[in-house]
Amino acid sequence: MSSIDFPETGRVSPVLELRPGEKTRSFIQSTDKIRRLVPRHVFSAEFVHLLSPSAIYLRLTNHITKKLEIPYTNDLKHAEIKSGKYVMAPIRPDTLGRARIIEHSTRGDQVYVFFIDAGECATVSSNHLFEIPKELAGHPWQVITVKLHGLDPVDGKDWSHSEVDLLDDLLHRYPYFWVVPKLLAHYPDDNNFLVPADIYGLTQEEHDDIFKLQNFNNIGDSILDGFHLLSVPPTLEKLKRENGSLQKSYHYYNKAHLKQKQLDESSMVLPPESIFFNITPFPQLKPGFNRAVGKNETGFYGFFMKSKLMMTPNLFFAFRLDKTNQDLPNDPQRFLRFRDEIQEFSNTLNDFYCNVEQCVSLNFGAVHEALKRNTRVFGIVHGTAVTNFFTMHYQRVEILDCIVTNIKTSQNKDVETADIELRHVYRVRYIDTGGIELVSKTRVYQIHPKHIEAYPFSYMLSYSNLKPLKPVDNEWPMKALRYFNDELLLEMRVFEVTVDLAREKDWTKPLYVKAVKKAQAGQMKSVASIDEKLIQEKYAVKDDSYQSDMFAETRYLDEKINTEKWMEFERKTQ
Repeated sequence: MSSIDFPETGRVSPVLELRPGEKTRSFIQSTDKIRRLVPRHVFSAEFVHLLSPSAIYLRLTNHITKKLEIPYTNDLKHAEIKSGKYVMAPIRPDTLGRARIIEHSTRGDQVYVFFIDAGECATVSSNHLFEIPKELAGHPWQVITVKLHGLDPVDGKDWSHSEVDLLDDLLHRYPYFWVVPKLLAHYPDDNNFLVPADIYGLTQEEHDDIFKLQNFNNIGDSILDGFHLLSVPPTLEKLKRENGSLQKSYHYYNKAHLKQKQLDESSMVLPPESIFFNITPFPQLKPGFNRAVGKNETGFYGFFMKSKLMMTPNLFFAFRLDKTNQDLPNDPQRFLRFRDEIQEFSNTLNDFYCNVEQCVSLNFGAVHEALKRNTRVFGIVHGTAVTNFFTMHYQRVEILDCIVTNIKTSQNKDVETADIELRHVYRVRYIDTGGIELVSKTRVYQIHPKHIEAYPFSYMLSYSNLKPLKPVDNEWPMKALRYFNDELLLEMRVFEVTVDLAREKDWTKPLYVKAVKKAQAGQMKSVASIDEKLIQEKYAVKDDSYQSDMFAETRYLDEKINTEKWMEFERKTQ
């Protein structure tokens, strides 16, 4: 995402106007203006962008936002290109969203826009900008910008890098927020004025239950308290401000930073759409991964991070560590090297794919045929992953399967006349962040060959011959999974993996393991492996005749047969 730095630049954006013959001012009714909401009541929101603690971008969670997006079409009237104008612009290759032109090139062919309902910026071609339909122009911005109440910079003048980074990390830890705007003695007639607010982080469960409550006190985690606790050095000192009018706004870095972003026209010269896909339709990972990261020919070092995924012994994910300094497997420098490498790579992906013209959907039929030829297919998915080491907004995936299902059911057994609505999804593996997911084909974009040169940052691992001793509905019992996730994986810090090379030799693919055990320094006494501990605690048993299905949780009934049937049906009806 490009930086958003146009608020509070000194330009006044009035809210009210005095009409002829009237004594009191009312909202401006100009068709060139879309109203922004001034928060005066509590609301729930998602975090989308941080400029500083004095400018936090939040998006309302409601049923309206998605309705303000429409499928891409050329039927709309092309928009006049001028700064400040509201337009419809491609927020995704197949979708138009409401946006505001911030700046444009001197030729007018490239335009820098801000999506007022998504909180994102992008550089797009002026050929893809259209007038906003009248029925969409009446809704206010769905993005609300506030400043965090009760927080001042340490130096009392400007926000520092560390203060902004700390708050950004804190806000990324929560999926939702409860926002309590502070009352003001006076609300300026200026859309650029930001209201101070108390902000509380919510879990998914807290957000789902919030409107069932009668009392909104003590909801969620105070972001202000969290900021003070995470500060270095920690401080519990808070300013007791009841009147929001006393909360100042502070610049980030200096006044020059708040000047409107100058458009770099040289960077706006884009390659022809999809040219890299035409040259290399299915780029492949470079060889040599095993030699680059392996501790030896049969194993490697890795580590776990706490995840929202509940992993099982039959399917779990880990992050790679390099083999430098094998005598000290817990050397902090190994983690720092991993952090620096993956964050730099994440920034590369974000900078490239935040330009919507670089996001071109894969051809579903071509992917299906490639997989049938056993050609590996990689792509890009727009979705945020947040860890203690990195934040990634565009993630690399390997497409494992193409799946087509009919989401409408019909009693008519004749497929030619049945009521049909097909759904096309990919089963993908996140090769840098871990996880298996079913995603719509419209969410997966072509990957540039240069972005497949970096080796995967995560491993996909399986004890395929390990099964629960006392299964519950043929699944691992929750007690066993908690022991596996919390007491084994997280407690190991750095571990050594011994790979079953007889089943898979390429470590970029899903791997079957013989043993996973805590890495030991020097000649320390060997420790028991994960499978030995699970068996010892009577949670698991080894059975070489048992072969687990890695993708069981995302598998449809008869998916391969049905996919071939529906693909053939599509070919006949096109």
